[in-house]
Amino acid sequence: MKGSKIRIEITFENEELSKAFFNSINVDNVNIPKDLEIKTECIKNKLIIIISSENIKRFQSTIDEILRIISSSEKTLKMS
Repeated sequence: MKGSKIRIEITFENEELSKAFFNSINVDNVNIPKDLEIKTECIKNKLIIIISSENIKRFQSTIDEILRIISSSEKTLKMS
C-alpha cells in the first residue's frame, strides 16, 4: 500500500500485559476501510502495531484512536 506508514512498538513489563493491550486493540479492528491497513503482533512482551493508509486524515485519526485505546487500557489496568 502506498501512502503513509508507521510502526509503533511498545515494550511492556511482561507478556501478559502485552497480550492484554493486543486484545484491546484488536477488538476494534473490524470493517476497516480499503485504504487503511492495520497489522498488530504480540511478540513476548512487545506489542507491534503497523498502520498504513493512502488517506492522510484517516491515517492520523487511526493513530490517535489506537493511542487513546492504549492510554485508556493502561488507566483501566492500573485501577484493577
